[in-house]
Amino acid sequence: MLKGKGISRGIGIGKARILKKDSIEIDTKSIQNVDDELKKIDLALNSVIQETQLSMEKLKKEENNEQFQIMQAYLMILQDETLIEKAKKIIKEEKMNSVYATQKGLEEIILNFKNLDDEYLAERAKDIEDIRDRIIKKLLNKASQSLEQLQPNTIIITDELTTSDITNIDLKNVKGIITEIGGANSHVSIIARNKKIPMIIRLENIVGKVENGDIIIIDGDTGDIYINPAEEEIEKYKEQQVNA
Repeated sequence: MLKGKGISRGIGIGKARILKKDSIEIDTKSIQNVDDELKKIDLALNSVIQETQLSMEKLKKEENNEQFQIMQAYLMILQDETLIEKAKKIIKEEKMNSVYATQKGLEEIILNFKNLDDEYLAERAKDIEDIRDRIIKKLLNKASQSLEQLQPNTIIITDELTTSDITNIDLKNVKGIITEIGGANSHVSIIARNKKIPMIIRLENIVGKVENGDIIIIDGDTGDIYINPAEEEIEKYKEQQVNA
């Protein structure tokens, strides 16, 4: 048995689906054509904005008001003109490439949010990190992993889920979420609670301890996790689900 911090109550039983965060290498090379790099960063940002707007249209059609409102706040950050102001300044003044400039330029904003006393606002740093990574993937022509086709009774296991991740997941098929890091006030945690999906955070190296298809029991009340439990254990938790 493993133990983490339960932040969304309930019991989930299903098969593990491991989602691994893409590794991104930041190139530190300088550039010659400043205008080209400025255009690249604008195109990448606009592409992320368009994807977000499409996601919001889908949520609106599904009358998924809670997630729609969360994505509205996310879109406001994306459309803030000051978001990539520092990145563009780095391109112009330091003659650095757009990937490096995006990484460095958004770093200051992220740190400012993390240092806020308000815990909810501090969690918004995760949204900006997500936005940064999405812009960089666009600049690198790197596709994001598809999260839409999840099997029924899936237990998601990952280092971290982002706001854009959770918006693209068919939550009807998700019976539990386990992450290595995360906070109780993240958008993902809020959605999990409202959707009554059990969720546990702060499981060190959980991705390395589980394989795709493993049977998982997750107890969001206690933070307990069972990997490939005995049949008696499964039956016990199924009974608790019925009586909950």
